Amino acid sequence: MGRALVLAAMLTTGCHSAVEAPTDFDALLIFLFDHFDDEEPDHLIAGVENLMAYVDGHRLELKQGYVVDNLTPAVVERIEGEEHDLTDLLGVAFTHDFQHPLTTMIDAQVRDDPMVYWPGKYDKYDKTPVTDRDCFLTSDCPSYVQDTASINNLPLGLKADVEYRAVYRWIETSVGPTMVQRNHLLRLAEFNWDWIEMKFQYYLGVQVQLEPNCTNRTEASWMLANMGDSPIPVDLGIQMALDSMRGSAEAWDVYLETREE
Repeated sequence: MGRALVLAAMLTTGCHSAVEAPTDFDALLIFLFDHFDDEEPDHLIAGVENLMAYVDGHRLELKQGYVVDNLTPAVVERIEGEEHDLTDLLGVAFTHDFQHPLTTMIDAQVRDDPMVYWPGKYDKYDKTPVTDRDCFLTSDCPSYVQDTASINNLPLGLKADVEYRAVYRWIETSVGPTMVQRNHLLRLAEFNWDWIEMKFQYYLGVQVQLEPNCTNRTEASWMLANMGDSPIPVDLGIQMALDSMRGSAEAWDVYLETREE
């Protein structure tokens, strides 16, 4: 079968969605996160098309990093299985253009070892396919689920032991082939400083191939963490999240230039 047939099947619903999506950046990210699990891709298509229109007009601003609004309580409850107070949830977003095709980006993302392309960032990084990875990478399957267990090295000697699930979906849009991704923690993160607690963290990634060798990645991360009995300071939380996003983009740029297909 292959990518052409999968995309042709997607196109039977039309590349332009009749769904009305927001045009505001914050609202678009929440819209995409909320509709990620929809069986039909119409909301995702509309959201990605509007998101890319926004990114096109605000690239320089978004490349510096952007503080975004909270997620909706309803979607957090669906994921976590119970209600949560989202008052202290912190959200940040970032965009970056990579000079590589989308298929190269995704193949490296789900196959390769981050301990190789980002030395020193992790003490451990184990990926476990939950669904058929090869089927997804050849685009014979429209989605893929992968669990990850990692130990992350953070500033000032802080280490985070995390387990999370990443779900990936191919969709076809009028702005180009797209992969959307959503991550959530499978358990509470554990830190080597026991007075830090990460209650939950979510990630949304949107990667769109705008030209044959140009893929834009716009991503957002939300986290709810405490230092002792108080929420993590806003400035510190924002800086840590943005530093991680920028560092990942820089590491990818270097790695993909020398990666063998």
